[in-house]
Amino acid sequence: MQPMVANGKTEKDHFREALNARVYQDHPEVRGRPVWLYEHLQTYRKKHRSFQPVTITKQICAYWLKGQKLPTGERLQLLCAALAMTRGQLFGETHDPRLSLIIRRWGELPENIKSGMHLMARPDEQEAPELSEPAQLRTAIR
Repeated sequence: MQPMVANGKTEKDHFREALNARVYQDHPEVRGRPVWLYEHLQTYRKKHRSFQPVTITKQICAYWLKGQKLPTGERLQLLCAALAMTRGQLFGETHDPRLSLIIRRWGELPENIKSGMHLMARPDEQEAPELSEPAQLRTAIR
């Protein structure tokens, strides 16, 4: 039985949708996607020797695209690396893109915005914590 995640979707649902959306970018036709994915993974695997022992078949690619099976271990690592995706992107783990933007552009933010960040994170706190690094911001927002 699949654990339910956000919006009543299972992990397999999120994985299937994310994988198909990513594959669609390079191979828009529905027919032939398992073959395209298989060949893409094989090409990537041959270029990167660390993935040499990983076995991929056209059938497993078809199962992944249909959401019938989920990759694990080294197959998941290969899939993420070859498609330039994170595990979180494939499995629908949520993150706030605004937080990512803030962390990337931390040095460009005016001091009044940096000091006001704590209000977004914890409105019950009266004093702004000293946030000198993006890692501290992540901790404050949690």
